[in-house]
Amino acid sequence: MTPYLKLMRFHFHISFISVIAGALFFGGPDSRFPASAIFQCYLLFNVLLYGGIYTFNDIVDVEADAAHETKKNRPLPSGQVGMGPALLFCALLICISLYFSWRLFSTDVLLIFLAFVAANAAYTLALKKTPYAGLSIVALTHTLRLVLGVVIANGSLDPHFCGAFYALLFCIAVTIHGTYNAKPEDEKYYPRWALIACQIACSVFIVGLAMEASPSSMPWRILLIVFPVFVACSHLPFMRHPLAVLFMAKEKKN
Repeated sequence: MTPYLKLMRFHFHISFISVIAGALFFGGPDSRFPASAIFQCYLLFNVLLYGGIYTFNDIVDVEADAAHETKKNRPLPSGQVGMGPALLFCALLICISLYFSWRLFSTDVLLIFLAFVAANAAYTLALKKTPYAGLSIVALTHTLRLVLGVVIANGSLDPHFCGAFYALLFCIAVTIHGTYNAKPEDEKYYPRWALIACQIACSVFIVGLAMEASPSSMPWRILLIVFPVFVACSHLPFMRHPLAVLFMAKEKKN
């Protein structure tokens, strides 16, 4: 079972914090924090749905991973898991998660799960290597996590905040990828001036949305603190390593 568990990438499950935040900050006013529902959602979403999605990603990338110095040791390129069993494992995980997302929750949750499948398929099959487009999908999936938490908690989400949250995540994705993860052949698409331009554009967008909304709420306060702090830290040399650790980025060798 160990190779199959590796396919599910449990170390990425920290991203579920966005679902918890959505339920915590935007849940229905007359309901307590839905701990049991959140736990069920974690099992269906992170363990099953994303276990299948991560397996699908490895299936598509198996040839490239086999030629990579470290990725060749992953279950598929190393031969620990065959292609046929991996396809079956992927299909079972995704189908089970979709079925129970509808049975245990609602059609809305099922639709959000389907949106995750579609977004990740678009990313893996077409947009992963397209500058900025792939990162827009990364920001979208993390924004959808927030929406999922809101739906699970029977709450409502201010569309202005949703847009600002997406802009924050897109800015983080572009800054971190351009600073750390961009391959040499892709670095020309992420020069320093472009990262700064992205930060400025996102800040203008966020401020504009805040002026039309109610920035006095706790989520808005947190966002309006996190965004400038992140931007400032991204330009400080001594914060380079902490940011790499925080966002699980690959520091480039000098």
